Amino acid sequence: MMIRYLNFIVFIFVITACAVIPPSDDDYYFNEIIILNNAKVAVTNVIIKVDKTRMVFKCGYIAPKGECSNKFRKRKYLGNPVSLKWSFLQKEYSADQLILDIPEGFLKNKMIKGVLEINDNGSIKPYLKQTN
Repeated sequence: MMIRYLNFIVFIFVITACAVIPPSDDDYYFNEIIILNNAKVAVTNVIIKVDKTRMVFKCGYIAPKGECSNKFRKRKYLGNPVSLKWSFLQKEYSADQLILDIPEGFLKNKMIKGVLEINDNGSIKPYLKQTN
């Protein structure tokens, strides 16, 4: 009798563990990070890290006015801080704990893209945009 009970408990645990939880209508989702080189010179050795998720993304060379992007499977947007390192005009730059806040008016049923824009003076402008 005890073995049947244990089998039943294990069966319930397995069914529960494999259950698909539908996404909430209250969540935002993203599937791409873009490094936009808005400068007139190349940007090199770009490394993006999201420490909390251990996600790392690299771009070796981004031409002037070019971009480098990384697409991935749809993920819930949690607003985790992003760290960025890059080389620009023979100097190393870094920015830690960049937060990309969701702007007012974003729709929850449209995908979000994270954008880290590098400008002529070496500054970073982080923001989110939505796909059409």
